[in-house]
Amino acid sequence: KSRTRRRTWQLWQDITQDKEVDRMKSALLSTVSHELRTPLATIKGFASTLLAEDVKWSVTAQREFLEAISNESDRLTRLVQNLLDMSRIEAGMLTIQCELYSLNDLLAEVVQSFTNTHNGRIRTYPAPDLPPVWMDIPRIGTVIRNLIENGIKYSPADAPVEIATVQQSDMVILSARDHGPGIPTELQDKVFDRFFQVEKGLSRSAGGSGLGLAISKGFIEAHNGKIWVSDADPGAMFTFSLPIDGLDGEG
Repeated sequence: KSRTRRRTWQLWQDITQDKEVDRMKSALLSTVSHELRTPLATIKGFASTLLAEDVKWSVTAQREFLEAISNESDRLTRLVQNLLDMSRIEAGMLTIQCELYSLNDLLAEVVQSFTNTHNGRIRTYPAPDLPPVWMDIPRIGTVIRNLIENGIKYSPADAPVEIATVQQSDMVILSARDHGPGIPTELQDKVFDRFFQVEKGLSRSAGGSGLGLAISKGFIEAHNGKIWVSDADPGAMFTFSLPIDGLDGEG
């Protein structure tokens, strides 16, 4: 009698990393959908209020409602733009249009846009005689705005956000210091990672889509620059550098 030997082969594949990416993507989508619902609910609520036929609102009240609708529409636009930018960065398809411009001037322009909403909380310390650098002005403006919003979001209501610029060798540097809880040392290398979410309770209470820092990293690296975070005690210091002669024209 012949005998047949049967062998069972088992193929093992480590899917830990895939599961972690899926988990982070789910967390990101959950956060983004939450951020979408809030402005949409506000827009719908104020629009329905204005359309109500049984109430006649004063001109002042109408203007307040319309301003709220406009502000929330801008918020939605920024969120959608962030999603598009993140997709371009992920796909390696981000392009930048550079021109020579003053980082101090751009900082002043961005801070001016916060004047009416955060009275006196943003303090700037621009270095004198800072040389202009080649930059995509809207993209670097977005980075500065993201760092300021991040500082305001996590700092106490009466605490300032301090922005300083300086030249070091062949680089210009901008630092944004907040007075919040800071970033744990073990997370400082991860806060700029794609799909990374900070501790749930903190991120949920502060709000936000969680895309700002990842997008900022993509924009800065596209300029051959660097971005990092360090302890400020109290708070955190987010810093980015741009080469003075790094990029010329179209990237």
